[in-house]
Order: sequence, then C-alpha cells, then structure tokens
Amino acid sequence: MDTVPGAYPTTTVPIQNVANSIGLLAGKIYNNGPGLFEVTFKQGGKETLNVQVGSQLTPKTFEAEFLEVEVRDLYAYNRPTQLNAEDSVAVTYTEPLSKFIDASAVRTSMPNPKNVPVGSFGFAAAGYVNGKNTPNTVTTRRDQSAGLVGQGRYYLSAESGQDRIDFVHTLNVNGNFFGLDFVNKGYGS
Repeated sequence: MDTVPGAYPTTTVPIQNVANSIGLLAGKIYNNGPGLFEVTFKQGGKETLNVQVGSQLTPKTFEAEFLEVEVRDLYAYNRPTQLNAEDSVAVTYTEPLSKFIDASAVRTSMPNPKNVPVGSFGFAAAGYVNGKNTPNTVTTRRDQSAGLVGQGRYYLSAESGQDRIDFVHTLNVNGNFFGLDFVNKGYGS
C-alpha cells in the first residue's frame, strides 16, 4: 500500500473527496508524510459478536473468526547528518507499528483518524447484517448496519441461522486512510 499520490510532502493537511471504487468517501484524511506500508494478516481466533442491527437495534449474535493485523512502514530515506552536510544517514523503520485502540469510539461511528498517533495504526470493523449483494442505498445501509463491532482485528464473514454478517474494515496509519470493503457498502464517518 502506498499513500495518496501527490499528497506529500505536507504536514497534517486535510485532503478532501478521496475516491474509492464505488464513489467518494466522506470526510477528510490527514497526511503526515510519505509511507510504504506492509499489512500482514496473522492467525487470530474466534470472537462472539453481540451486535445491534439497524435503527430498531435488533440484537444478533455471531461467532466470527478474526485475523490479527500487523503493519510495518517500509519507507526509507537518507537525511543529512547535519545542516547543509553532504554526508547522509539512512533512516528506516524496523519495528512493526503499534496498534492503537480508540477508546472514545462508539457503536455509531468509526474511530477518528486524527486520534491515531504517528507511529501507530488504527484498524476498525463496521458490520452489516444480510448486506452482501443487496442495493447500496442510505436506507439499506441503515437497516443492515451493526455499526462499529471491533478494533485491531480483521473479521471474517460469519453466519448465524438465516443471518450473515460482513464487514467494512478501515486502516488509519500516519494520517492515511485505506478501506477494505468486502460488503461493498463504502465508508462514512
């Protein structure tokens, strides 16, 4: 993954109207400089998700498998050893970025990307019940939404009786936003 082309060098400058495969994403992203990010999905486990669906907040329960997420910044560059020097020092990032869980996030919204510290990443999942291969309208999204169901994990689709839950995942890293939209519902803040 690479950051938004042409967006850097900047310092926390909002970039509006970022396009994805189904249209425009709402809100802004904040770019804290260049990056080349490697995302690794690792063995996880199972989690019981107790969700409330739609405006009626209908309770549903799913046993969902999840994958752990690791993010590394592979970007490297040379910086001068001192001001106006010809010698330079290589700067690289060797450790995985720390995972940030936004305790202020609530069920009705995804975590705020501005809360993710530089050198960390935020990863969140919004659930949609029986939303795969259905019309993508405001009404259907509202009726199918389980809201924010978890952070820091990549959830796999799960079934419970006649119901199926699928997910939109977001990755926020160094002010950049990436969406993994399996259910094709888009992202709105």
